[in-house]
Amino acid sequence: GLGLTLRNPDGKKGMAVKRVKEGGPAAVSGRIEAGDRLLAVDKVELHGGMSGAQMARLILGRRGSVVVLQVEKASERGGGVIEVVLERFESIAEEPASGGG
Repeated sequence: GLGLTLRNPDGKKGMAVKRVKEGGPAAVSGRIEAGDRLLAVDKVELHGGMSGAQMARLILGRRGSVVVLQVEKASERGGGVIEVVLERFESIAEEPASGGG
């Protein structure tokens, strides 16, 4: 994952960032904060019509894989859209290795 918790769709463009997980890729970058909006992941625009599974597929990925995010900064931090490149860390899709191998 990217260390981001997103809010439920609110009818606006993209998805609002609810929380940035301490120590996660987003926090380490220092460029994404709660209140910002995640507009696109690898040039795929996020919107309220997407299912949680569709969004998870975009955001989660192999540990170490690189993702490009389009982020709209919160207006109280000057607004504007920035591009942030992050390397994914843990992924929900990764299963711990089971014994026997």
